[in-house]
Amino acid sequence: GGGTGPIVAGNRICKGGESNIFDCHLAPGRTETQGCTHSMDQGVSCFSLTLFGSVRLTAYPRGRVEIYKNGQWGTLCGHYWWDDELGAGNLCRQLGWTGGIRYTAGGGTGPIVAGNRICKGGESNIFDCHLAPGRTETQGCTHSMDQGVSCFSLTLFGSVRLTAYPRGRVEIYSNGQWGTLCGHWWWDNQQGANNLCKQLGYTGGVKYTAGGGTGPISAGNRLCKGGESTIFDCPLVSGRTETQGCTHSIDQ
Repeated sequence: GGGTGPIVAGNRICKGGESNIFDCHLAPGRTETQGCTHSMDQGVSCFSLTLFGSVRLTAYPRGRVEIYKNGQWGTLCGHYWWDDELGAGNLCRQLGWTGGIRYTAGGGTGPIVAGNRICKGGESNIFDCHLAPGRTETQGCTHSMDQGVSCFSLTLFGSVRLTAYPRGRVEIYSNGQWGTLCGHWWWDNQQGANNLCKQLGYTGGVKYTAGGGTGPISAGNRLCKGGESTIFDCPLVSGRTETQGCTHSIDQ
């Protein structure tokens, strides 16, 4: 209770899985806000379920590994697991990076929940990696052998970032460096802007001229139809080179 302004929804019964509140049906015989006052405004407490085999680090992107098992978090023992970097790569990919390397990060506390496992690469979590022959999960393990990972992400040709989020000057990765995007022709429609925003995890976007960048100009003079994976999948305007006629005054 205690909100102000309009009451826009109410008297709805949800079965679960609906896309929004208005996909839930109205209670029989009720209109949207019949009988509603701000004393009955609703709140929610949100949570995420932690799944068996989930991973977290004590610090990001480099930290001691903690694994979720049997309702609690615990460390990862280094026995055998440190024989290659495939386990580290798996864990970092669980966390959203493209890869990682392991190191010994002794000094954890609490339970040791996993160890003595050998990964081939591509396993969904540490428990999909097989136990070393003749070993139990934590046989011979102490906190002096707790494992950490250093996670990293490779920057791929055509990757995109903004100088500020969710609105900022576009920077494109090309030939080992970041550079700006020239507005020539690219500003003729919004398809390129949509593509770039979708690369960043948004559902769409609109372009604007954001002059004043510095450094190299990486891309320009391209026309996008929509759905291209990177700016470099959009064809160059006929008769134009990549940055012909481009200056930082027309950075996008």
